[in-house]
Amino acid sequence: MRTLLTGILATAAATWLPSAGAEAASAHPRPATISAFESALEGRGSWLQANVSGVTRSVVSVGEKISFSFTSDRDAYLTVVHVDGEGNVLVLIPNQIGVGPKIAAGETLDLPNDNAFSVSLPIGPESIFAFATKEELTAAQLGLLEFDGGLATLDPEVGPGLASCLQKQIAAANGSSSAARIDYLVAASKALPYTAADVEQYFSTRTRSFKRPTLDMLIQFESGSADLTPEARGRLDEVGKALGGSQMAGFGFALNGHTDDVGDAGYNLELSERRALAAQVYLVENYGVKAQRLEAFGHGEGSPKMDGSSRAARGQNRRVELELKNRGTRSIKLLSNYRCGASR
Repeated sequence: MRTLLTGILATAAATWLPSAGAEAASAHPRPATISAFESALEGRGSWLQANVSGVTRSVVSVGEKISFSFTSDRDAYLTVVHVDGEGNVLVLIPNQIGVGPKIAAGETLDLPNDNAFSVSLPIGPESIFAFATKEELTAAQLGLLEFDGGLATLDPEVGPGLASCLQKQIAAANGSSSAARIDYLVAASKALPYTAADVEQYFSTRTRSFKRPTLDMLIQFESGSADLTPEARGRLDEVGKALGGSQMAGFGFALNGHTDDVGDAGYNLELSERRALAAQVYLVENYGVKAQRLEAFGHGEGSPKMDGSSRAARGQNRRVELELKNRGTRSIKLLSNYRCGASR
């Protein structure tokens, strides 16, 4: 008999890291979240198995379909989290859409059963961490009650806290536990890494968060330059189409410019501002986006996406990111600080 899970929504978020080695050395928040969940895996039994369909040689493209299945050799309760390329955590189980987490010995639980997830942004590595326990770990125990409906999404800075909370609650529960992990890479399906529809979906589905959603648009620059490359203009074209559509009409954004670590800090701050302004001017002039919807900011070299002085790291750090500030007359609902719940 198969236990069917319904109503699960697809998740979205942000960036590609070129290799496992680069990820480990990165200042990007995802490695800290992954490391925390890896610690939570340690010492667990092997009687839970996890599988993924729709992935070929551990790679799946944007727009393709993907689904997950979990099989247990014992009666158990599942806790399942998804970590995207930005380090955001989507809690698939437990959730607040009325789907129970219990799985009987020999059963398979499918995520989801109504067709499959449609893979969307981010481009980059994604991971599923599943934990099976004798006792149910509730949303309250995991500190997720602020999410008053659907699936809880936690930002990268909060992910390690959830992993630590999960370890604490498993240790407090009676009986043995098991865990399983799935890793795969989300790749671009075409020459462009994302489309206008992808951008719309990303910013319209993340409605509650601990911080404002940010998308690395993969708008990158030559060293010392604020000139948009043909590749950058092509990507901004998709952003411009999204901003000009009815779904995002009135949304306000910040364009955040960044540099690598070459040169004087003062010069890099000014260069990062020029890069953000270059993206702003392009969107205003070519897509009629009102300038007041796009504030340009420079952050210099202080917020690298990747640590190190390699050519690849510096290329990743010369970028402009798009940060959602408001949804017109609707403010963004930001949650208070994450706190683990009490053990039973």
